[in-house]
Amino acid sequence: MKTPTFNFNVIFFSILLMSIVSSCNPPKTDPEPNNPAKLKTCGINLYIENSASMYGYVDAGTGFADNISNLLADLKLSGMVSNDSTISCHYINSAAFKVKKTYQDCLKDMKTDIKNSAYGKNKGTTHIDKLIQDVLSQTNDSSLSILVSDMILSPGRQNDASQFMTSTRNNISSLFSTQTDKAAILFHCVAPYSGLYYNHVDATKSIKTSRPYYILVVGNLSLIKEFLAKQANPNRRFTAINSVSFFNYDLVTTCRINHVSTGNILKNRNSIQDAKLDNGKFQLSVAVDLSEILEDKAYITDINNWSTNTSRYSIINIKEQKGVNQTHIITVKTDSKVNKLLLQLSLKRTDMPQWVINTTIDAENASKIFDTSYLNKTFGLQEIVEGIYDGYYYSKSDNYAELKVQIN
Repeated sequence: MKTPTFNFNVIFFSILLMSIVSSCNPPKTDPEPNNPAKLKTCGINLYIENSASMYGYVDAGTGFADNISNLLADLKLSGMVSNDSTISCHYINSAAFKVKKTYQDCLKDMKTDIKNSAYGKNKGTTHIDKLIQDVLSQTNDSSLSILVSDMILSPGRQNDASQFMTSTRNNISSLFSTQTDKAAILFHCVAPYSGLYYNHVDATKSIKTSRPYYILVVGNLSLIKEFLAKQANPNRRFTAINSVSFFNYDLVTTCRINHVSTGNILKNRNSIQDAKLDNGKFQLSVAVDLSEILEDKAYITDINNWSTNTSRYSIINIKEQKGVNQTHIITVKTDSKVNKLLLQLSLKRTDMPQWVINTTIDAENASKIFDTSYLNKTFGLQEIVEGIYDGYYYSKSDNYAELKVQIN
């Protein structure tokens, strides 16, 4: 696990609850000015995996602990954490063991404590699905849980690697399918590593290099949204290479027709009457609230991530707006004859992030785990991510949002 550098390439494991209405509703009342939302504060449950494969991070120096400390310090400075006493530290393997120290002392003493048998004795094999289950069970509406792990799947010598990976994925999917009130983010970090490195059958090799590790943050939607907003602070000290968010949604969004070049917007603002070309063109814009979508801002405003249900209309601009409930203005135009049509604008859901694919060692390449070119990858990572995706998105629409406008 290496020392993280943070570029918001986000696979957010945000489990967001959204109510997407597939037709446009009347606009919400804009918030009153000078009445900012109250900052949410929360407790922090920190879980550090202490299986034997994690020792190399602490034996290589302080980069690993420093980045965790920076993440917690950023949360304190942001105001999300009111005081140190609301941060509780745990080591986790076959079970979670609370560390009765301040989080600063917990991180300072990590080099010795991570190997202490008082925090678990069976550290040879890690079941990632069990770790995640324990973390989720301790996460409530007023807390964020942070799991730090190398996320390496450990089938051992007795299990078929492919079957073990499939079983782990299914177990993780089942866990997250019941967490519709929570959202999650997975950060991909990197730190120096020095020590024994374990492969899929628990054979070891001594290495000294940089290795990936991962930080999974879980909490309810409002806290995760607050957390993401604070991570956008350019003065943050926590660093990660990539991230991904996961959220549960039901195609929920509200929108209103904002402008048409020709025609009349009807009172319910979800349809247009007497639409016609003006100098060979017809253009309309809709205002929409996309605040429940925990995707990167650049993803939402990229017109390549949107589609229409007809080739005659194209999206030409998506503009973010602040200070009102409708967060984005989407502009659509056509050069074709204007006919009666139910126009649908859809924001596509993200596919598996490429960085997850690039950072994964699959069962077919398990024999290469110790190869130098594979030391920056993680065995079974994609199965973990797909398990979370399946839990949140199984049987859901392929779109985050669907907006419908009737043109007459």
